[in-house]
Parts: sequence; C-alpha cells; structure tokens
Amino acid sequence: MPTADLETLYAALLQDMVSADEQSLSLTERLIEFATNDDLREALENGINGISDGLEVVREISDEHPYEDGDIQADGMAGLVSDTQARVFEGDFSDDLTRDAAIIAQFMQLTHYGLAGYRTLAANAHQLGNPEEAERLQTCFENAQDGLDDMIRLLDGALLGEEA
Repeated sequence: MPTADLETLYAALLQDMVSADEQSLSLTERLIEFATNDDLREALENGINGISDGLEVVREISDEHPYEDGDIQADGMAGLVSDTQARVFEGDFSDDLTRDAAIIAQFMQLTHYGLAGYRTLAANAHQLGNPEEAERLQTCFENAQDGLDDMIRLLDGALLGEEA
C-alpha cells in the first residue's frame, strides 16, 4: 500500500475499514447462530447493528476519498475471521458456556480491530481538515466501544461471572 501523503493513507485506511466491517458483519451474523445465552445473542445483535451503521459511514466517506492504487483487503481482519472460524465453528466444546465464552473472546478481538481503525480514521480526518468526517468516525469508535463494554459486562457477570 503506497502512501505518498496523509490523504492517500486516509483513503487506504478507509478502504481497509470497509473491508474489515464487511468481514466482521458476515462473521457476527454467523456467531449468533452458535451463541446459546440470550444476553450474548442480544449483544451480538447490537453488534450487527453497530457494524452495519459503521459500514454505512465508512462507505460514504470512502466514496469521497477514492484510493487510486487498487482495492484493499483487510488482511488483519481476515486473520481474525480465520481464527474465529477455527476456534468457534470448528471447536469441540464440553458445554454451551464454554462455546459462548469463546464467542465473546473472538468478538472482542474483532472489536479491537474496529476500535483501532475508527480512532485512527477520526484523527486522520481531523488532521486533514474534515471535522464532519472526524465526528462521524469518532461516533463509530464510541459505538464500537459500547459493543466492547457489553461483552465485558457479560464476562464480568451476566454470562461468566455468575456461572464460573
């Protein structure tokens, strides 16, 4: 990914985030099928809504900043997706609680990718003099943080804390 200047880097990172959101959206839709805890399923549904909203934002902004050097595939997210498929969909779990715990762990990793991407994009937008884009991307970051906080609450109480 050649990055001659900040605008080019910004355009490339926007495309990376579009790819990452597309991958994580598809994966999260599958995770719901494997989750057994109702609170976890609800948190994943909220995650799908948040990812969809974020994807809409980065697609719109990306259209305003085309990356001229070709399409970018979020290889980092692809690795997380591959890990999740192996650890959740192909895993042999002794019980539902353990599978749900694995889903939370993997979803949290996906979310951290989104947090890093959105926060970086918001800062880049600000540095490039695009305050409206920066605000929209910061909102995506905050929404992703809310999703992470939902999973932490499940770990600390509603799912694992009470049953572990």
